[in-house]
Amino acid sequence: MAPPDAPPPGPTSQSFNLLDRPWISCLMLDGTTTDLSLTDVFRCSAEISRISGESPLQAAAILRVVLAGFWRGHLTRGDLSSRRTDADVWWLGLFDESDTPDLHEPVLDYLEGHRPRFDLLDSSAPFMQVADLQKMDGSVLEVRRLVPEAESDYFTMREGDGREVLDPAEAARWLITAQAYDYSGIKPGALGDPRVKNGKGYPIGPGWTGQVGLVVLHGASLAETLLLNTSPAAIRQAPDEESDLPAWERSPHSAVPRHEEASTPTGPCDAVTWQSRRIRLHLTDGQVTGVLISNGDRIVTKNQFQDPMTGYRHSANQSSKSQDVFMAREHRDELTVWHGVPALLVREGVVPTSEKTPLDRQPATVEWLHRIGREDFPEGRLVHAELVGAVYGAQQATHANTISSTVPFQLNLLTAGDSALAKTAVDSITAALDATRALGQFSGTLAQAAGGDYTFNPSARHSALHALDAAFAGWLVHLGPTTDLAAHQARWQRTVRSVVLEHAKVLLVGTSPTAMTGRLVGAERPRLVSASTAWSQLMRRLSESLPHAAPDTTPPAEQEKTHVH
Repeated sequence: MAPPDAPPPGPTSQSFNLLDRPWISCLMLDGTTTDLSLTDVFRCSAEISRISGESPLQAAAILRVVLAGFWRGHLTRGDLSSRRTDADVWWLGLFDESDTPDLHEPVLDYLEGHRPRFDLLDSSAPFMQVADLQKMDGSVLEVRRLVPEAESDYFTMREGDGREVLDPAEAARWLITAQAYDYSGIKPGALGDPRVKNGKGYPIGPGWTGQVGLVVLHGASLAETLLLNTSPAAIRQAPDEESDLPAWERSPHSAVPRHEEASTPTGPCDAVTWQSRRIRLHLTDGQVTGVLISNGDRIVTKNQFQDPMTGYRHSANQSSKSQDVFMAREHRDELTVWHGVPALLVREGVVPTSEKTPLDRQPATVEWLHRIGREDFPEGRLVHAELVGAVYGAQQATHANTISSTVPFQLNLLTAGDSALAKTAVDSITAALDATRALGQFSGTLAQAAGGDYTFNPSARHSALHALDAAFAGWLVHLGPTTDLAAHQARWQRTVRSVVLEHAKVLLVGTSPTAMTGRLVGAERPRLVSASTAWSQLMRRLSESLPHAAPDTTPPAEQEKTHVH
């Protein structure tokens, strides 16, 4: 920690330009991992499987910075800069030839034009930082504050003298992650920030990316991934190329926020590089040994549709007769895949619609692929949809968990103009959710039969859904234009029924002898609740939720023989 009267750090001649120095961790197609500079990431994109990193949040945050550069390069230096360019033709042409160097010529030219702003250690405009950021007492935080997993005592200690340090490459990765995902709570008050009271910066919420359920579409290479996460309709919506700017094209930030109140990004480039924090890295002998993280720009969360990589849900509680309110859809900590996949495919013809309740919104990237309407991609052409999210603790003031689930699709499932494929996927997920809900009810009824109160058992349901995860991925990947939809759906329902019954029989084995006999419940109209009646209810509910699955032909008497204590 610096002494209370320490002056702010002075100018430094050190440099670490992200365009030239390796700092982005990349998983290559040959299975090796290497660190590359930003320009090399673009040059080698056809050889890279995906951007990796120390955590899924870090990889996602860095990918969004790379995407912002990709978008701006093509918007300002490439064919997409002309409003006369047909966006569909542009996108399909690049996607079909994504392994050619021409894909990134406009991007490399663009990055070179903004070279000074990518210097992590610049003395006047350091990348995604404020050069003169300081607290009133001049102190800074330990560098572990920059790394979510490192705020406990389990941080790697380096530099034999026991200091905690990050090299510039690591610091760059965690700096970008902090801007995207830093938790809320009280921050050190920065000099010059008009919102500071009593030396404290009061909560403005987590980083923007931490407030959304991020959907990353991965292709066969990073080159494909960049295009799959590019919606020309979204990134061209600004009236001119100077309206929607990423952080490095804006005037260098100071401690003063862009607006004292919450503000709306000007477009996707602004949204994916939104500066939720004001940060300054502190150096010792070329290594990052301290950091100051204060409040940055507060973002509008209602009806803010600028982020193309998240869906938006209709909020009935916040809507009124005069205005429908949508919020960025967050992933659920549990059942991520089961609720996340339908959110990707929601549209008319796939889910029931109502005049009173507007449909939720797909991510703009997914909507774009559907708009293309192309259905002739080879059946082996896959997209892996990664659902990434941060889970925060009480008052969003700590990191509690990270969500990261990946689901494979045939590309045709997302691009098909016909809704039959998407409807089959959504209906099949609904069937699994309904069937496993019946399992939770069955468990609750067993407990009631044993002498307790009826309580739905979510853990029984979650256990069955978890057991179905791999089977669902294998089933979904074979859903394509040539699939016999009725047979494929029936095959899935039989799988679900089998797994649910396996779990139900385990529950039955574990129940008490009292439940086998049962007991009367209900004062006015007593009824018998037993393991047998619970099983009958389960069979009825499974028949309703899985109408195309073959029923279990084992006689109930034979089923119960195996459960006698």
